Amino acid sequence: MSDETTPVERLDALEVRIANQEQIIDELSEVTARQWSEIEALNGQIDYLKSKLHVLEDGIKNPPDKEAPPLTFNSN
Repeated sequence: MSDETTPVERLDALEVRIANQEQIIDELSEVTARQWSEIEALNGQIDYLKSKLHVLEDGIKNPPDKEAPPLTFNSN
């Protein structure tokens, strides 16, 4: 028997590779869909926290970034 493969064997090997690649693509698609769903949920949580932070900032008379620096005294 020779080391060369027949066209039928080559075609069978290609079909197996294609089937495996299709399975991998389907799995990756599912993972991507799950990740997208998680990203959307996290974005919703970030938006919620941003709105809560704005409410808290509005309730503070002098937010820390708008306060005057503390006075310093020279003891000469």
